[in-house]
Amino acid sequence: MPAPLSSWAVARLKNRHPSGDLLDVSCVRLTRPLLHVLLVDDAPELRVLLRAMLGDRADVVVHEADSGEDALALAAGSPPDLVVMDQNMMGMDGVTTTRELKALNDDIEVVAFTAVPGAERDFARAGATAHFLKDRFNELIAFIEQRAEALAPPQAA
Repeated sequence: MPAPLSSWAVARLKNRHPSGDLLDVSCVRLTRPLLHVLLVDDAPELRVLLRAMLGDRADVVVHEADSGEDALALAAGSPPDLVVMDQNMMGMDGVTTTRELKALNDDIEVVAFTAVPGAERDFARAGATAHFLKDRFNELIAFIEQRAEALAPPQAA
């Protein structure tokens, strides 16, 4: 399956030849696709830590929301590829937000990132594909890196 159109940078250049004729030069350059990750957590220090742990990855763009309501508004405007979802937040909780995100766009992948075990079944029923505990940052980071690598175009032989 070819990479999505958004992973291609296309520039159309119009130049004039010294004779005055228009030259139409098209450039197509393959760029590494970006994985857009939305971190949804009401703890700013946790969002800062996750952003810092992903900071050296040029293929991951991190967006943030501090509530389920904010996450839905952001996703409606520009759907992320992956959402990392907390459970306990002010207003809409993580399971409800996951359900609403999947209703908005079923292509959005959601993973739960919670402080305590026990919500796995509820998140799975809402459409989450995985569950990570907050004391296991490295597992979540490895998962995000794997998703980013999966978007990369195949290397030429």
